[in-house]
Formats: sequence, structure tokens, C-alpha cells
Amino acid sequence: MSRLSGPPTLDPRQPIAESAARSIGYRIDELLALERHIRDPLRVAELHEMRIAAKRLRYTMEIFAPLYGKEFAAAIEKVKSIQEQLGSIHDADVLVPEIVAHIRRELRPADGAETQGVFGVDLDETAALIALCRRCRKARQDTYRAFIRDWRLLRRTGFFATLRALRVVGDPPQTPSLHRTGGRHDAGKQPEAKPAQSEPVL
Repeated sequence: MSRLSGPPTLDPRQPIAESAARSIGYRIDELLALERHIRDPLRVAELHEMRIAAKRLRYTMEIFAPLYGKEFAAAIEKVKSIQEQLGSIHDADVLVPEIVAHIRRELRPADGAETQGVFGVDLDETAALIALCRRCRKARQDTYRAFIRDWRLLRRTGFFATLRALRVVGDPPQTPSLHRTGGRHDAGKQPEAKPAQSEPVL
């Protein structure tokens, strides 16, 4: 998996607004570099990496949030939602293999099992655990579909390009809106550049 060279080194002599823009821009690039993997729900490791990248973007934004206005706070919530969806997907990907491993241990013949007949294995517990795995799989599938839907909306509305363009409070020019619901760009807004090493948007 391709990785960026590393987070920017911040210079305390530079304006804090410039440091904020560089740091947030880097974290956006880090997240978008993983976008090409989201078409495949079986990309467990890559989706986990994307969750970490979303978390880093969110935390970086929260550090610099006092510099920005209400639209920036709303943007943080959108990034948080993506992070939480990916987190739920990862939780299921971790939990189900652990349950399956436990089931396999329970199904191994134990000493004296042959004398216990049908009672040699706790079939009820095993059935309940399998049902739990199925529920986790269903929840994971639902969350994945919701994540894809929300991600497509962010990309279609130019969320990340608009986030990059936001300026600190009191710093002209006027910031573009992060609350567009359609596919049109604001007047004078540059179209969002595709991230480096990223395939076309879903």
C-alpha cells in the first residue's frame, strides 16, 4: 500500500493558519490515498487503515477548530461519522473471527466426550454463537453500504476540496459553503483535484 512521505513539519515562526492548512491538507491526502480500496468490502486491512486516517484527520481538525467557524465544526462531525462507520466495520471484522475460533475450540473432542454422547458438545451455545456471527455480518454489511453512500455524497459535493479552501475566522476571502446538497460547485470554486495515487471516485 502506497503511503505519503510523512506529516509536515510545523514551523512555529509561520502563521498558525498556514500550519493548520498544511496539517489538514496532509491528513486529507492520507485519507484519500486509501479511497481506491473501498470498492471491495473484503479489503479488511485497508478499511482499517482508512479508519485510522479518518481519525487522524478528525483529531487534527479538532486541534485547529478554535481558528475556524461553525462550518468547520460541521465538517468535523462529517469526518467523525465516517470514522465511526469504519470503526463499526472493523469491530465486526475483529469480533467474528474471535467467536469462530472459540466455536472451533468448543467443537474439538474432549477427554471422555465419547461417553457423553450428544452431550459432548454444547450445541445450544454453538448455535447461539453462530447466530451472533450472522447478526454481526449483517450489521457489517449494512454499515458498509451506509459508508459507501455517505462517502459518495462527500465526494460528489466536493467536501474535501471545500474543506481545504476554508480559511480561519476573519481571514478573507469569503469561505465556500460545506452544506451544499447537490452536485453543483459554488461560483468561482475550483473543482476538487483527485488525490495522488487514487483511482476514480465511486
